[in-house]
Amino acid sequence: MARENTVYLYGRLIADPKNRMDKENNPISSRMILQTLRRSYANDEMILQGKIIPDTPIVISRNPELIERMHLSELEKGDFVYVKGTVCTMETRKRYICPRCGHENVKQEGVIVYIDPIYVRKTENDFKMRSGASIPAFCITCTSVPAKFSAANAEPSSPANVIA
Repeated sequence: MARENTVYLYGRLIADPKNRMDKENNPISSRMILQTLRRSYANDEMILQGKIIPDTPIVISRNPELIERMHLSELEKGDFVYVKGTVCTMETRKRYICPRCGHENVKQEGVIVYIDPIYVRKTENDFKMRSGASIPAFCITCTSVPAKFSAANAEPSSPANVIA
């Protein structure tokens, strides 16, 4: 079923990846959160159309071999990465704390949707560290990339082929 659930992402890490290691310092899992853009739908010819929407997909790998081979533990906040993976779901309890009263609420039958990576490649280092410019923030009303960012640093080589 991986063929139908395949996803290609190009985005920026919004936080350092969370890597879990065992007692011998071998990787157990890696979790990354990307900032990316997606289109709202595709037409019959699978051409992406519609409004550009910012998204923050979660990428979780429990494959120690992939974590080591793709150097996932070396990624940092601000790095641009290309990810090929499959869409997965996991049942879990979701917890959140009310900002008004501080009460912890638990939803027993929550579902997390995440990407299980097949391939991960870092394409750019932290853009802010190199250029001194701020990293572009994507919001719903303004999704254009400022002119001072080069196309090579801000967009994939063929954005029409990137599906998030």
